[in-house]
Parts: sequence; C-alpha cells; structure tokens
Amino acid sequence: MTARAVGLARSFGAFSLGALSLGARSLGASPAAAYAAAPPPDVVTCAAAATSARRWPAPLDRTVTLPARESTLRDALDRLAAAAHFSLSYAAELLPLDRRVCVGASTTAAGDALVALLGTAAVEPVVVADDQVVLAPSRAPRAAAHAETRAESSRETAAPARRLQRVLVTGSPDLAEQASPYSSNEVVRGGAASGDAIAGALDAVPGVWSWSRAPSSFLARYGSIRGASSFGVSAPKIYIDGIEAANPLLITGLVPESVDRVTVVRGPQGAALYGADAIDGVIDVETRHDAGLFGAPRVEFRSEMGPTRGDLGENVLGQRYALSLHAGSATRSATLGASLATLGDFVPNGSSREAAAFASARVVGSHGVLALTARYLDKSAGLTPSPLLTPPRPSWPASTAGAPSAGGGSSRTDERTPLGVPRDTRGVIDSSALESTRQYTLGATVTRAAGARWTQQAVVGVDGYRLSGPAALTTPFASVADSVLRASRGGADRFTFRAREVGRFTRDDVAATVTLGAEHSALREVTDSTCGGVDVVELAWRNSTGLLAQTTLAWRDAVVLSGGLRVERDAGYGATSTLAALPTLGASVVREVAGARLTLRGAYGRAIRPPREGRRDALSVLLAPETQAGTEAGADLALGTPPAKAGVTLHATRFDQRVTGLVQPVLALGGPVAGAAGGAPFVRRLVLGNLGEIANRGWELAADGHDGPLSLGGTLSLVDSRVARTGPAALTGGALRAGDRMLDVPARTATLTAAWTMPRWSLSAGVSHAADWVDYDRLALTRDVLAGTLTQPVAGAWLRAYRETYGGVTRLRAGASRDVGRGLALTLTGENLLNRQRGEPDDATVVPGRSVALGVRAKF
Repeated sequence: MTARAVGLARSFGAFSLGALSLGARSLGASPAAAYAAAPPPDVVTCAAAATSARRWPAPLDRTVTLPARESTLRDALDRLAAAAHFSLSYAAELLPLDRRVCVGASTTAAGDALVALLGTAAVEPVVVADDQVVLAPSRAPRAAAHAETRAESSRETAAPARRLQRVLVTGSPDLAEQASPYSSNEVVRGGAASGDAIAGALDAVPGVWSWSRAPSSFLARYGSIRGASSFGVSAPKIYIDGIEAANPLLITGLVPESVDRVTVVRGPQGAALYGADAIDGVIDVETRHDAGLFGAPRVEFRSEMGPTRGDLGENVLGQRYALSLHAGSATRSATLGASLATLGDFVPNGSSREAAAFASARVVGSHGVLALTARYLDKSAGLTPSPLLTPPRPSWPASTAGAPSAGGGSSRTDERTPLGVPRDTRGVIDSSALESTRQYTLGATVTRAAGARWTQQAVVGVDGYRLSGPAALTTPFASVADSVLRASRGGADRFTFRAREVGRFTRDDVAATVTLGAEHSALREVTDSTCGGVDVVELAWRNSTGLLAQTTLAWRDAVVLSGGLRVERDAGYGATSTLAALPTLGASVVREVAGARLTLRGAYGRAIRPPREGRRDALSVLLAPETQAGTEAGADLALGTPPAKAGVTLHATRFDQRVTGLVQPVLALGGPVAGAAGGAPFVRRLVLGNLGEIANRGWELAADGHDGPLSLGGTLSLVDSRVARTGPAALTGGALRAGDRMLDVPARTATLTAAWTMPRWSLSAGVSHAADWVDYDRLALTRDVLAGTLTQPVAGAWLRAYRETYGGVTRLRAGASRDVGRGLALTLTGENLLNRQRGEPDDATVVPGRSVALGVRAKF
C-alpha cells in the first residue's frame, strides 16, 4: 500500500469518526458508564468474571463493573470498552461475534473481564497506546494471516452456512436477532462469493425456492415460499436494516460485500411483528458495520473475470469489481464501498451493467448505539424477448401472423427460427432498446438502554426505485412477470418509521420478555402506463399503521411460551381502508440428554395482503384483504455444539397453511349504455372479488454437520400447493380450477453443500435441484399464436390445453481460494457448471450458461 493510499485512508477514517462523534454526543455518550443495550438473551448461564493474580498493564488494569446480562460477544466487547475508557480494536474474522455470552463483572480488572468474554478465542489483548487495546492473534503472525484468509475464504466461497439459533424472544429491537425458538426461521451469512446476495442466501433455506434469473432481468422470481400465496406473483416482505423495501421483486442488486447476514422468516408467523404484506414471509437483510484492522483503516479489493456461455454457443465476458474501506474501532466505525459488474450479450442484446455504492457507520455510546446505512444501485440492461421465440430484430407483431403487410402481401415468410417460429413482421419493441432501474436506501437506527430492564429502538428511513424503458414481452401473450414489470414502471418511495421497546424480567427460574411496538409505512407510487396509445401517469399513496404487543415466558431453559397480537390499519389499497388483527402463538420444549439437545416446537400465525387494483379498467368495491393462516410443528436435534470439533444438527418441520380471499377478476354486467339501441342496453366490465383459496402443505428437512475442517449441509422440501376454490369458470375465465396444482411451485427441492478449509486452501461446492412443477408450454403456444391457428383469445380456459409438467432442473456451483501471502488470495468460482440454460421455470426462458471466473482478493 503506497504512502499516498495510506494517507487517503487515514483521512477518510478521521473524517468518518469525526462525523460519528456528533452522533455519540446526541446519545449522551460518556465513557463513565457501560452500554447496556443488548439483543434478546440466548439460553446462556451467566457467570462472574474471575479475578486472577495477573497484573495487567494500563489501561487493562482499570476496574470495571458490568451487570450480568446476556448479549452477543460483539455488544459485550463494546460495553466493556466503554466502561473501561479505552478503544478496543480487532479483526472481525478472528472472533465469533454472534456467539451468545453472559459475564458479570463486579469491581474487577478490565483485563480479567476481557479474558472471560473471549473464552477460547485464539486472540489475546495487547496494549498499543495509553487508551488503545488490540485483540491480536495468539499464534505466530504468519499463522494468523493464514487463519484470517482461511476464515474469509470459507465465508465467501462456500455456500451460506445455516445455524440453529436459540433465542428466547422474537420481538427484539435488534431486527437481525429475531430468530424464534418455536418457528423455523433461518439466519444465513452474507458475503457470498458472487451473484445476488438474497438469492445466495435463499439457496440454504428449506421450503424456499427462487428461480434462476439472467443478469438482465430486473425482477426476482420466487417459485415457492412454502407454496404459493397468490394466483399471480408471490414474494416475501423485505427489510434492509429495518427499512421496508418499496418493491420486494426489484431487490435483486444488493452488493454481497455489503451484507452481513440475512434472516428468513417463512410462513405467516412473522406478520405479528412485520405487519401487512408478510403473507409469504419476511427477508431481513443486515448490512456490515466493520471497524478497521487493529486501529488502522482497512481496504478490501476484489476482482473477478471470466467467460460465460451464451445461448448460441458463444462465450461472452463477465466482469465484477468491488472495493471497500473500513475505518474506526469497535465503538466508532465507518464503511464505504462500491462495485461494478458487467456481462456481455449472452443472448442478443442481453448485456447488462450494474454499478452500486454502499456506506454505513456505527457509534457506540454509554447509553446507546447509532447506526447509519445507505445504498445506491444503477442498473441497465438490453431489452429483448426470448431468443427461442424471436430473431435478434424488432419484437412481436402489432397484428396476428399472416396479416397483410404494408406492401399488400402477407407478412409471413418462409424464414423461421431454429424452433420453427415464423419470423414475421415485428415492430413493437426496438431490439436495441434499454431499460434501467435506480434503487436507493437511506436510514438510521437508534438503540437506547433505559435502565437495566428496558431497551428502546427507533428506525427511520426511506427506500425507493425508478424503473424506465419499454416492457418486453417474452411471448405474444402477457405473462405474470410481464404484467408485474409493466405495473412497476415508473417509481416508488416508501417511508418507514418503527419504534420498539423491550423489557426483560427474571425471577428464580422464570424469564419474561415484553415487546411493545408501533410502525408506520407510507408508499408513494408513480406508475407510467399506456392506455389506447396515450401515456398515462398515475399517482397513489398507500399507508399502513400497526401497533403490536408480544410476551414470551421461559421456564428453566426447558419450556418457552409466546403470544402476540398486531392491529393493522391499511389505507389506499382499494375502495376502503382495512383494519385487521394479526395474532401469533408459539411454544417449544427443550430437553438435553447425554450431550444432545432436542427441541420440539409449534406455532400458529395469520397474515394479510391488502387488496389493490391490478388493472385500470377494473372496479374494486369493498374488497377484503387476502389472508394466509396456518400452523407449523417441528423438531430440532443437536449432537455436539461448538466449540466441539464435530457436531450434527437435524431439523424437521411440517406446515399446513391456507390462503383465503384471493382476489380474482370477474366478468359482470355494468349499467345501461346511454343512447344504446334496444339490443345492447348493458356493457360488460371487470369486477375484482375475493373468490379464491389455495392450500399449502408440506415437509421441510435439513441437516448440518462439521468435523474439523469439513462442513456439510443439506435440505429437502416436499410441497403440495393446490387451488382449493375459485369463482365460477364462466365469470373468472376458468384458467384455474379446484384441485389444480399452482404454477411454478416445485413439488420437491433439495440442496447439498460442502466446504473444506485448510491452512492455505479452501474449497466449496453446492448443488440445488427442483423437480416436478407445472407451467405452460410457451413454445407451443407461441407457435400456434403466430401460425394463426387459434380462434379464441389466449386466456382463461384456452390456456389449460397448454399446461405442462416439467421434470426438473439442477444447478451446480463450486469455488476455491488459495492464499498467496501478504493479504493476497487467488479465487476460482464456477456457476451453472452443468450449463443448463433452458427449462427453468418454462421452456421459453433463457439464463446464462456455464460461468467460470478467476479472481484476486486483496486486503491491506
């Protein structure tokens, strides 16, 4: 690192820490008192820090008093540093910062308290200045460098690791710690080697399946989140550092380097905490708040480049670069980063470019924590229909195939695509057109400890997007994805305010937690659309306000009971406001026998999706919200837990959920037509009604194991998602009937991951498989439409003839990392190694083929 670079890095660190000091003053930060805010307690036995005969150098000889309180190691270290009047620096990769600890110190040396907190961690405190302590590796510097590289390589090249969390409260102010003891929530690490951060996290979660997408695609596409919750598109509610996303389907550009961890809540049980639109579940993303390395600014750089197989057998170049700077200490830190990713034309006009920037800051005071977050994404991509259906020229015809051309002849020619689709006159969409999206998030979180029992948190922020460019049609008829993309064209901004207060009470063998909260969300949507050849701009405001209360009781680390209720009012989603009660109930029993831990759990929850108009010409009158309610029951068995050298955890969950009141468009007679002749006194119009039901049932199985340097993980999900009820076929069109399987929901999904970490090497591999789902035969439908053989509109009952069962799809990926010293490592990653580009989720969609990238990762 050059002297100029060092100077710039130190300048950034000084500027960031100076700005954060203002936030510390606003929190009443004083080194005289310890920070008392802590995430919800784990089932950990509190112990007193032993007083040793060791004579500590200043400032480790300062006496501190810390009340016994469960928290993560990260927060416990922050509290100790604030109480002892010194700055504590460490490398995040060397410590299990998410481990639950509980150490009480009554007038003891800070060094003794620090040793008690660190436990068996391979670090030791080293004094480097009067008020500066560094947690340095306890091994030789060379081995320490290897350990850091191995830890980072394992986290980045391996598939995200799953872990069972035993947390007593789901209503914590710390949103990232809302893993539940009675429902099967998952917490997975961020920092994936490549690709979309959320998609990478979901690969490790049973019961959740997201379809592969091209980098030129702007929409996430979820195949199953415990089945389907809509006749249209299903999607979970997404939060970024507690700020609700304006459009969950457009969150596809989160930078992996900016993500610390992702919490996935499946099913309606999370609605009591997260409110309306959590009908499918919740994805809660927490971004990184890293300090510098041993008190000095830290720079991380990553570069990847390699070929990606295109649809026509040609290779195109894919590139990705990421740079981040981390400055500060454990109590005051700031991070700034940027990334750039590009991919060539894997299909004609299918190139994409994605530029992103992110920033975060965190300051820990004696009475609270202030955290700031920001992100920005600018993405553009070529707009082209599927190359299986059209040639690389203008898109679908304005009229049906075989219509007279401008010259008086037929537009049909003998020139055809490789699949036999006629290359007709096209002219609706220019094949060189581009679409683009810009997304942003800005927010702040303040956590404050009001005494020993109560903790408050407030989150305020805004998330938004702007989507421009024409909407491509992948087939001659509009698919659900096409409709959603066109409906999102324009922009939206969602303002979020959340306030929580958590009280913790303990007496004898009983621990109680009470959570109170309030939340308000305001969504401003501006939609650009075309009606009759005229551009129409619509502005809509949608508001949601909720109040919640939840109580959890734990007895002797053996029985946990919890219940909560959220009252939600939603306005702007239809003709009337919606007032709903969202309850949740849960229980778990824990037994430990001969070193094994068995947990039996069960939960019930209810969630809603407020009604909203899907068409400009639809008439919404007194629509009720769509509702999903149901139960889950499961068991978790842990054999050997860290720091044991080997261990295995097994998970099994059975869920039974039903979605009711699904909104469907219904044909109805309108009022008399003014001036109409006697033969046509009425007009037909669409009315939206609550007519549909879906039943979702299934099993989720998962296993994780580790033995020294080897770790394995696997999941298996069996899902049956079927239409339980629809409106009369004569009124709803008849595309779906009772007993039908829901489209694009695989009956079976499975994943298997493996990672091997060695002194200078780390290797990883993962395979994902989905089997047996139903979708349309879009190629056959397209051929029939263009050939002019269909005499009816491609809708309703006419689509049933094109329903097809798809066999399966398998994804294979692998990665390797080699440490070459001095903070430098070489990486090799491979995605879609089986080169499967078609058949997911239908026969018309094309995704990039085999991708291999050679990269360099540097830290200095």
